[in-house]
Amino acid sequence: MKPKTVLTSVLLAFVAVSVIGTIAKEARHVSPPSVERVRQANNATTPDDELAADGLVAIYFHGNVRCPTCRSIESYAHDAIADQFGEELAASRLSWRVINYELPENNQFVDEFQIVAPSVVLVARQNNTTTNWENLDRVWELVGDQAAFAAYIQQEVEKQLAGP
Repeated sequence: MKPKTVLTSVLLAFVAVSVIGTIAKEARHVSPPSVERVRQANNATTPDDELAADGLVAIYFHGNVRCPTCRSIESYAHDAIADQFGEELAASRLSWRVINYELPENNQFVDEFQIVAPSVVLVARQNNTTTNWENLDRVWELVGDQAAFAAYIQQEVEKQLAGP
């Protein structure tokens, strides 16, 4: 066998092993969404009048195609909120929604909250009106570190719940 052929075979094997390793690593970092979250995501059509009349709404906006990273963002955000804000959720001072921003009936959210990609948005509501909102754009940066991700989400929710 020629040295050039051997080198080519070794390099191709290295590339194949690297790709498989990367896929396996990504799969380990994705926690599967709960049955409830899958149900919500599949039925996630929430017109504006169904958002809380008063309080803070944490919304995960997703598109029609949901990659593993997008699913992690949803899962991590939900868990960070549920773990830290159980009392606020129970008292309806805070609510969690999952909305497919690519559905025609949700176009108003794309414009109102400037949605261009899957994201988490905190929406302050008073008397059935949005008074303030914030797109938590660092979720993409922090998705590789679940603890930092949760701290970021929880800090931003705390700020919004504290008010202006």
